[in-house]
Amino acid sequence: MFRLSRAFRLRQQYPHYRSPRIHTQSRPASQLLHSKNGDPYRFQTVRFKQPSVFTWKRIATAALYVTAYYGALQVWDHYMEPLLEDLDVEEGVEASSEDSAEDAAGNSEYADEENRFIPLTWARALPRTFYKGSDPEWQEFMKVAKDPPRAKKIQAALVQLVHQQMVARPAITMRIGSNTKVGHYWLEMTYPDAPPLEYQRSGLELGEDFIAWSQQKITADEWWRTKRALWPKAAFDGAYATATLVVGIQWRKAKQAMGWEGRDPFSPEERYKHA
Repeated sequence: MFRLSRAFRLRQQYPHYRSPRIHTQSRPASQLLHSKNGDPYRFQTVRFKQPSVFTWKRIATAALYVTAYYGALQVWDHYMEPLLEDLDVEEGVEASSEDSAEDAAGNSEYADEENRFIPLTWARALPRTFYKGSDPEWQEFMKVAKDPPRAKKIQAALVQLVHQQMVARPAITMRIGSNTKVGHYWLEMTYPDAPPLEYQRSGLELGEDFIAWSQQKITADEWWRTKRALWPKAAFDGAYATATLVVGIQWRKAKQAMGWEGRDPFSPEERYKHA
C-alpha cells in the first residue's frame, strides 16, 4: 500500500491555516486564525501610546486648586486685609501714649496671656541672663545665706517633704515598710547665679478682633513637657531595646543550629526558661 510522506499529510490535514497578517490600518480589526494543531485563536494588532499630558483628571485637579486659591485670595481681600489696615491705623494713633508703658514693661513683642496662642515653630532658648545685685531674687538669697536658723528650717522642711513623697509610693513601702523615720542626711544649699532658662516660640495670636504673628515665652518645664510629647524618646528607646533583643535571640539560635557556638546559660532566652 502506498502512503504519502508525513510532511505532505500534515500540510493537507489543515488546509485553512493562514499565517497572521499585520495590517497597517489605524484601527485594524481582529482576525480569527487557527494554529498548526487546529486550535482557533484571535489575532489583534495593537499599538501602545504614551498618555496625553492634558487628561480630564489632571484638568479637574488643576481647576480645583485654582478655584481654592482664588477663593482664599477673595477671603483675604474682603475680610483680613481691611481688618489689618484698621489695626495699623489704631496702633498708629495710640502709639504715642502706649510706647513708654510697653517699653517699660518689656512685653510689647510677646503675646498677651489672655489671648489664644497657636505655636507654629519650635521653641528656642533665649540668651542666658544673670542676677544683679539689685534683683529681688538675689537679695532674698543673701538674706537666707546670712540667717543660718532660717536655712536649717528650710532644709528640715525639704527633708520632710521628700520623706512624705517617698512613703506615699506603694513600690517603696513594699520594700522598706510604711513605718519609717528620717535618719541622717546631708543636704547643702546653693544659690544660683542666674534665673531658670527661658524659651521663645513664634505663632499666631488670636485676639478678640485681630490675628497677629507674635512670640510667646515659656518656661523650661513647659518646653520639656512639649519635647517629651512631640519626641517620645522613651518609647523609641524601648522599641530599639526590644528589637535588639529579638534579633539577638534569633541570631544566636541560627549560630547554634549551624554549630558555630553552644548554648549560653546567661543569654536572655536561657534565663527565661529557668525563671
